[in-house]
Amino acid sequence: MLRRSVLGILLVLVLLGVAQWSTGIGRSDGLADRTFDADIWRAGDRRVRGAMVQDLEARKLLLGMNKDRVIDLLGSPDASDTFGYTLEYAVDLGLRTGPWGLGGTWPFYTTVVFDGAQGEVNEVRTRD
Repeated sequence: MLRRSVLGILLVLVLLGVAQWSTGIGRSDGLADRTFDADIWRAGDRRVRGAMVQDLEARKLLLGMNKDRVIDLLGSPDASDTFGYTLEYAVDLGLRTGPWGLGGTWPFYTTVVFDGAQGEVNEVRTRD
């Protein structure tokens, strides 16, 4: 009886592992990281921006900037909140959804957060 239970649990774990492997959720298409360049960011699409976003965040280039300076540097945002405390830019980090990545792009957004009192950037984060 114990042996059947253990074998049953192992079978379930193996099947879950195969299911996860075969779906390819989160599969990366090997997008190479690039150094942030404001001109290329503004002219590029979400895929180009996705290649630069890690460098943009790591170097903390936007911290302390006001909203006008950020928009001058990054261009118009894809979205912003009604109070003006955040700007969002769509980025493609190269992750895909669905079986073998055929479900399409996994959308991510880089959010620039402004301090309400000072009106300066105090955080930049990328999320799905």
